[in-house]
Amino acid sequence: MIYHTKGLYNLDEEVDWVEYFAGMSACTHSQREAGYRAARLDIKFFDQKNSKTRKGRKTSNYYDLTSNSGFILACVMVMKGRSQDFIAWLAMKCSSFCGMNVGTSGRSAAASIGRDWYKSVKEANCLLERTICLCQLVTACFGVWVVEQPGSSVLDYYPAWLHFLARQYQVFGTCAVWKTRWWMMMYGSQSPKRHWAYSNSRSIGKLDIGSKKGFKSKITTVEKYTNRAGKVCYKGTDKLRGTEKFGQISPYFLKINFNCVKMLLIEKCVINYRDCCLPT
Repeated sequence: MIYHTKGLYNLDEEVDWVEYFAGMSACTHSQREAGYRAARLDIKFFDQKNSKTRKGRKTSNYYDLTSNSGFILACVMVMKGRSQDFIAWLAMKCSSFCGMNVGTSGRSAAASIGRDWYKSVKEANCLLERTICLCQLVTACFGVWVVEQPGSSVLDYYPAWLHFLARQYQVFGTCAVWKTRWWMMMYGSQSPKRHWAYSNSRSIGKLDIGSKKGFKSKITTVEKYTNRAGKVCYKGTDKLRGTEKFGQISPYFLKINFNCVKMLLIEKCVINYRDCCLPT
């Protein structure tokens, strides 16, 4: 099904970089500028208007990771990674895991699964669990995986994610997974935007290139108000959604991103099949 779908990447070629949940695809663009063969996947890339029909029904969105075709395509792109030398960047959809959504999702560090009877929460849980499967597949293919989230996300308290990290530790030891935090303002964002990421490469820490000391936000992304019950609440402004856009990619961003990619590949956690088994 995937191999006969028109409009996808050339599946006969190996890729150096795969970006899932790509959005504006800033990272993918930087890899292409640096000369890497990079692919990007996002649910928004599906062209519903020009999709074919079968038995009177439109084809499913093969960019949607919660669909069968979407997950198959995601796995295929991992397996098309350059042998022992590729990176999968997974900036998983964060809306359900962030602090601003806690009123709906009900998530916290102690209850990270959330109110899974809501469709949005259930789909986000599915996305995370399939993201974990992709990380395991990348590890098996000798690649580097990076899972990125905003600073307020409680994704890293999710039981399946904690189990995945524990299995990585049991198999590969204390250097199996690394975590770092950084400010997106250092990469051109109009607001500070604290982010964190996990990776099986020590060099993920090189994304942290400075503190926010002396930085003044150019926009206001959140407003505070008091509701009828007298409770202080917060709501996003019309500027919030635009913070994911970085405009023109600066040469500095390209340099940092390019060097980080090289180091990620050099310092990845390497599997020794003679001494261990893959995590299950």
